[in-house]
Amino acid sequence: TADKNHHRFVGRIETHIIAIEITNATATVDDCLDYSRTRWKDARTGRSIAGSEGPAATWAVTTLRQTPAGWRITKAKARRKACTND
Repeated sequence: TADKNHHRFVGRIETHIIAIEITNATATVDDCLDYSRTRWKDARTGRSIAGSEGPAATWAVTTLRQTPAGWRITKAKARRKACTND
């Protein structure tokens, strides 16, 4: 769906898992997300919006909880640091 300015987010986000930690029914996943193949386009014209390409490396941390129905995301946040496995 397009936003109120007729901008549409398009492309593919690549994930690169850095670490997974599981304790009982909780898991934490550190992931380096590559948004470099994403951009905003004008939904009316189909043209890419200049300078809207995503960053090549965004460090994301996601917390999941195991339920009878499977794993569910309980928290997700991006860190303002470079991706690292230290």
